Amino acid sequence: DEVWLEKIYVSVPEWTRRIRWHGDVRLRYEGIYFNPDNYTDSRDPSDPSSLINATTDRNRLRYRARLGLTAEVTNQVEAGFRLATGSTGNPVSTNETVGDYMNKDSFVLDRAYLKIQPVPSLPETNLWGGRMPNPFFTSSLVWDSDVHFEGVAADIDFYAAKWFRPFFIGGWFPIQEEELYQNKYMSAGQFGFEIKPRMDLILTLGAAFYDFQHV
Repeated sequence: DEVWLEKIYVSVPEWTRRIRWHGDVRLRYEGIYFNPDNYTDSRDPSDPSSLINATTDRNRLRYRARLGLTAEVTNQVEAGFRLATGSTGNPVSTNETVGDYMNKDSFVLDRAYLKIQPVPSLPETNLWGGRMPNPFFTSSLVWDSDVHFEGVAADIDFYAAKWFRPFFIGGWFPIQEEELYQNKYMSAGQFGFEIKPRMDLILTLGAAFYDFQHV
């Protein structure tokens, strides 16, 4: 007997080719062990009237799930959207702890932004608005990787030479909006550059200023 295989081409709308889905799931174990010489719990720096555990070891399972999409609306406009596990009370974690009497967990809005290239001839210039990824060159010593900025930002980077790329980043980010009080916000700016003396070596340096108001 002979079996013939035939390719089937399915035509899909053009706009579906401009949407990229992405996601991930992570499961991990955490062991938190304290010095046996600790004799009392610590005061919470944000609320000195309450205590933080510093004496009882903790073992737990945690998981994280994220699902998002990036859409190329036009050649100059990109839209991003992502849902993630986590809570509205902890901006530095999207983890869920296993062991809550089998209750269902929820997804929260992790990203929702527009990225615009205002000048087509300058693709290195971008404007951001909404709930966006951290636009600054930084490390976890300054910002947790799960922190996403809310507000507006602009970044410019270009190759002044094949081995030298300067960049500029600036933004304004509301922290807390209150009806009867002064709003809390942060404005920030950063300048830096990337040096690439050879293909397998890159050096990046940056300096940033974060100005918190009414905090």
